Amino acid sequence: MAKKMCSVCGKRAEGLGTYPTQFKDIYMCTDCYESLKAFKNGRGAKTSEILKEKYRLAMQEMRERNYPQNVIDNVEAWFKEGIQEKEAKENAKKDDGFMMTTCPTFEGYRILSYHGIISGESVLGTGFISSWEASVADMTGTESEAFIAKLQDAKVAAKKRIIERCLFNGGNAIVGVDIEYTMFNSNMIGVILTGTAVKIEKIEEIKEND
Repeated sequence: MAKKMCSVCGKRAEGLGTYPTQFKDIYMCTDCYESLKAFKNGRGAKTSEILKEKYRLAMQEMRERNYPQNVIDNVEAWFKEGIQEKEAKENAKKDDGFMMTTCPTFEGYRILSYHGIISGESVLGTGFISSWEASVADMTGTESEAFIAKLQDAKVAAKKRIIERCLFNGGNAIVGVDIEYTMFNSNMIGVILTGTAVKIEKIEEIKEND
């Protein structure tokens, strides 16, 4: 059996498979394979700015070490997707005035493009539902207020997720929003927001000449 040589450094690739698996002609030694894993682990950065710097350094080192171009392209696309996801989450956190409506349009705005049907989900844990069911007779007391507060928290979390997905898809607003409360089983309830991501712009008012 022919020896498999590392496609990066030229050393013998002892017992390792390929990375990624779709590149069947690429083999790596332990050092190069572990370095590649380290590049990908960099996507766990806390902010998009840190991730961008890790991406820049990873691309620089991969080119200096002569990683195959298709592997570089794969990791580059993987980093760019991670940066886009992180930026969407960061924008969703700071954009409290994000435009959403249950209607198909916004008054005073035109829809420039549609960016797909999206959703945001949140699930309430089992312990809370069990305690709520045990005291269902006291729905007007403290327990019902706690249940409502929990549902509101879940709704906020679901809203945050649907905004993230809208921004990730390239939209800046959501139309046709619908909210549902779903019992998954006797101990879990889900809050689901659905809608259509769109890109909108404000319609400029035309001032009539006197």
